Order: sequence, then C-alpha cells, then structure tokens
Amino acid sequence: MLYPILLHLAEADVKWSVAFSVKSLETIQAIMIKQYWAPTPRCHSEDPSWLRLSHAIQIAREMGIHKPQVISAQVEASISSIDDSGLKERLARNFERTWLYIFLADKGFGITIGRHMGVSWREIPASAAEWWRKPMTAPTDRILSGVVETRGILLNALAQRKRTDDGTLTFISEWHRHYFDLLEKIRTESCKSDQPFPSKVSSVMAFYIDHGIMVLNAEAARSLLALADGATTTDFNTVSHISVKVASRLLSLAFDSENGLGQYLIGFQNNQFIMICHAATDILQAMRRGTMADPELSDAATLVKAIPDHLEKAADQLPATCMIHFYLDIAKCFASQANTIMTALKSSETEDTITGIVDSDFPPADWWRALEVEPLDPTARFDIGLHGSGKLDYDLYSFTGMGFFERTDSA
Repeated sequence: MLYPILLHLAEADVKWSVAFSVKSLETIQAIMIKQYWAPTPRCHSEDPSWLRLSHAIQIAREMGIHKPQVISAQVEASISSIDDSGLKERLARNFERTWLYIFLADKGFGITIGRHMGVSWREIPASAAEWWRKPMTAPTDRILSGVVETRGILLNALAQRKRTDDGTLTFISEWHRHYFDLLEKIRTESCKSDQPFPSKVSSVMAFYIDHGIMVLNAEAARSLLALADGATTTDFNTVSHISVKVASRLLSLAFDSENGLGQYLIGFQNNQFIMICHAATDILQAMRRGTMADPELSDAATLVKAIPDHLEKAADQLPATCMIHFYLDIAKCFASQANTIMTALKSSETEDTITGIVDSDFPPADWWRALEVEPLDPTARFDIGLHGSGKLDYDLYSFTGMGFFERTDSA
C-alpha cells in the first residue's frame, strides 16, 4: 500500500519540476533515484526511463556539473561567506559524484531498453579514474571510479584492435597480454586488504573487472580464430583457459551472498545478469571444444548449473516484468547444455559427437557485444546473437588524448 502512494508522490514531484524548469542538483538526484525504484514496464522498448534520464542529463549540462571550472564557481558562490575547505570539498564532490552517477545510469538503462547513450565518454573528466583518491571520498566512489577506469581501458583496447591492420599472431598475442596484465593489475590493487574501503567494495570492483577481462578475451579469441592458422591453436587454447578461469571467478563472486553484489541486482550499471550469462557462455564454449580437464571441467560445469538457482532467488525479489526473468530463461538453457556436455563426456563420447549434440552456434561467442558496442533491447531476442555469431561491427568512440584510459606499469 505504501509503495504506490510514495511512487505517485514522487511522480508528481518530478512532473512539477519538469513543468516549472527546476534546475538543481537535488532534482537530478531525485530523478535518478526514482528511476531505480520505479516499476519495470511490461515492454522494455516502451520504458519511459530514458525520457526522465534525458531530462536529468539536460539539467546537468545546463548547470555545467560536468565542467570542473563551473563546479568550482558554483561552490564558491554557494558558500562564499564560509571559510571551510572541508565543506567546499564535500559540495564539489557532490556535483562530481552526481555527474558520474548520471553517466552510469544513462549507460545502464540504455542497455536495458535499447537506447544509445546520452552521455559520451568524452564528457567524463580525465581525472575520473583517480577521483576516489581525493579527500572526503565515500566507499561507493571507488566503484564509480573503478567502473569508469575499467570500461575506459577496455574500450581503448577494442578501439586499438579495430584501428590496426596488423592481424598477425604476434600482434594479437602481445595486444591481449598487455591489456590482460593491465586489468589484472587493477583488480589486484583494488582487492588489497589495506585499501581504505569495505571488502564489499573490493568484491564489486573485482566482479566488474573480471567481466572486462572476459570481453577482452572474447575479442582475442575471435581474432585468433580469424587467422585460420593451425599455429594459433596453442594461443587460442591459452586464451580459452584464461576465459574459463576468469568466468569461474566471476560466477563465484556472484554467488557469494556476503560480498554485496546482491545490492546491485538492478540499477547500478544494470547489466549484472548479462555478465553472469556471458560467463556461462565462455565456460560452455570451452567445454564443447574439449580443451578442459578435470577437476576444472567439473567445477566450471557446476557453476553454470548453479546459475538458474541464483537468478531465481533474485527474481523472487523483483517484479514479474523485470529483465531478470529473461536472463533466467537463458540461464536454464545454459545449465541444460552444461548437463548435456557432461553426460556426453562421462559416456566417453568424442568431441565430434558432443558438437553434434550441442548446437555449434549455441551459446554464441559474441554474446558480450551488446554491452559496450551497442545497447541491448531485451525484447529483440533474435538480435543479440543467441541464434548465431555474426561478424562484429564496432562503433567505438575515439579515445585519442584521453590519458586516463591508459595506465602503465609504473602507474
């Protein structure tokens, strides 16, 4: 009874703010919070959240909260008579934090309903990756900075791979190793026990970084397969082994009820379900190829078969129209495939027989492509590669000059 009343009041307040052109940081924050708690429409393609978020983005741009110099001016104007550096820092961080939340909300809801991003990577400050290190930081600030940094590095890697004409085995291997080591280093740093934030923050960071590594591995594997050279078999199997290891690591994090990921079932980046299903596809692809050995094979298969139970528990807490039910159906298919492969292997079937049992195009190797390259519309099930693995066509931003996406070993 209380929820519909509060929702009605919130909706009325938002409409009033829009009608009277109220421009304030509180209005932006209220719109975003309302979208996180609003009911999920029956048809995602008709979800009005993008209209609300577009209005919030417009207010933010008009207020200039994406420009450091404008933020400084507004902070000085609001408390010009108060000489308190701590208060000024908190106010400045409130502006900066709101802009980063807008970026992630825009990206997350865009993935959900199939809309292109309204906020460009170019509008993210170059200092975003290190923003959490400033004074007056909050635990979630580490996640904000970490997601921006990880996604930036990943997109920079994919853009570099697209720009180059060098499709040799040496280049692909070195390219993959460089960015893999970079992401692994960030993951290790963020999970150190001496970090000044709760362990739950480290778990969320590790989860997002692991998925970034999975996307990197998927592109490396695709590039190696395109060479059609027997000499690439060893390198391909190496990437496949890494993919299974990282995918298993990601699923273990997702299943751990103590690490705080359950708080982000919806809203924050809004693609945890896609990440989990992507991990399942990586494991199933490796299982079908027969490159895994026990106990890794059995452990990985067990994780895939546990996904439906995990998503079902989460689905019980969410509306019937939530996208989790869509991914729950997919997860059940994945679990069935894992069980089929394990049964065939226990029966000493050959790889050719397994390939005949399991559709060679299921699960798709490019399931991840909807995450960063183009938004995903869950209503268009046949457009996300579930029934085929077509050629990828990147439409990435150019990151020339955006130094915070590139880190060196000395960083």
